[in-house]
Amino acid sequence: MDRVQRVALDGVPQKVIYKYDSARHMQECGLQLRIGGRVEFVGPNETGLSLNDAPEYFWADGNPSRAGQMDFDGSGYVEVRFRPDCGVRSNDISRTYDRQHADPAPGQIFDYDDSSSLDLFTQDLAPTAFFRTSRVYDCARRHKLTNIEFRSTE
Repeated sequence: MDRVQRVALDGVPQKVIYKYDSARHMQECGLQLRIGGRVEFVGPNETGLSLNDAPEYFWADGNPSRAGQMDFDGSGYVEVRFRPDCGVRSNDISRTYDRQHADPAPGQIFDYDDSSSLDLFTQDLAPTAFFRTSRVYDCARRHKLTNIEFRSTE
């Protein structure tokens, strides 16, 4: 598995918004991503641009794109428990804090599910944080895609 990085593509909670051209280029590169649907604009447009002339935008929903699973122990969580009735997670807050703020700090670690084949994905605890494989970065560079911010996960 190649190194995974966090990505923001004009993101809004649980969704990534991208232009038609970006989606087309990503598909041409053979990237696996889940397009949720087309973004519908409503007026009036404050910039004065015609909504009829606006480029097509699409969104990707983070919920069905979960290909990462948190490694709680590797990420410094202590005594993680899930309630069987509702799935709410709890942990030893004090010991978790101490472990996560030790030197060196463990960072947030998760396992990537290779069987998903997704190149733009989220993980089980944060469907609002998108991650990408190196293929997304390579495609963005090749096609000079803009308005993409890649952030290190470290």
